[in-house]
Amino acid sequence: MSAEEKTVKILTLVALLVLSLYILWPYVSALLFAVIVTYLFLPVQKRLTKVTSRNMSAGIVVISVLVTLSVIIARGTFILIRELRKFYKVLPDLTVPIEGIHDFEIAGFPVVAEATDLILSRALQYLTDLSFRIPGLVFSGLIFFGSLFYLLREGEELYEYIKERLPFREDQRNRILQKIKKNVDAFIYAEFTIAFLQGIAGGIIFYLLGHPYPVLMATIIGVLALIPVVGPSLIYWPVGIYGLLVGNYVLGIGSIVAGIVVISSMDYFLRPKITGDRASIHPFIVLLGFLGGIYAFGPAGIIIGPVVLSISIIVIDEIRSEKL
Repeated sequence: MSAEEKTVKILTLVALLVLSLYILWPYVSALLFAVIVTYLFLPVQKRLTKVTSRNMSAGIVVISVLVTLSVIIARGTFILIRELRKFYKVLPDLTVPIEGIHDFEIAGFPVVAEATDLILSRALQYLTDLSFRIPGLVFSGLIFFGSLFYLLREGEELYEYIKERLPFREDQRNRILQKIKKNVDAFIYAEFTIAFLQGIAGGIIFYLLGHPYPVLMATIIGVLALIPVVGPSLIYWPVGIYGLLVGNYVLGIGSIVAGIVVISSMDYFLRPKITGDRASIHPFIVLLGFLGGIYAFGPAGIIIGPVVLSISIIVIDEIRSEKL
């Protein structure tokens, strides 16, 4: 093969890879998250395959995930609508409390007025952006569940395909995959642990603040913490705003402050610590993965970011050790 032919082949390959990445980039987050969810549910699919076909077992898992998410979203929407209806009924009686809240100042600074304007503007901007993003979210959902089905069905073959084509010796391939498995297990462990702790913390906070349903709030917060697209803020912000509007300042301010300081801070401080202790990666690198993952992939980057970053570090270490 001449040098010119080799150059043409390389340029063609690079062009195709760049074009493919450009086409897939809007849905990279959905694809990567599908890979992680597949890893989580693959043992379940293997057990089901013993009593049914691979297509059927993969379909059962996908439908189970879809139904679970649908029930959670539907239940959450029902609770939100119910609370909004309660709020609407007492809305005519809120004129005085709202005026009092709006005039509340600290050191001459209109805290509540500024916070209310900021929240309303952000909420309006979010809803506006969401309306334009709905088609993309629908396509991302279709790609996620479609990828999840095929990855579950052909997961073992795909694993062997990738393993055999890693540019390393067999002992290095096994070592790399073992380290990746250890880190992914650590991230999954951290995800469920943080969700549990956030649920407990939320229940205690709402109990101390006098909320009538602290156990229900704890359960919802724990479930929402497992879903990257949403999170506990979907609970403590509406409860806090509602408390302020009805004049319950303890519930209103306490929910927002405690939600931000205690519940949400677990994602940024406690999660890297838990993950770093179980994974062979420094906690600061995990923190960078979380923050960078959120910036690059959105909410799903909480899981995708650390996994991708840890895989990169593992591969780099193997390359460096081979050269040494």
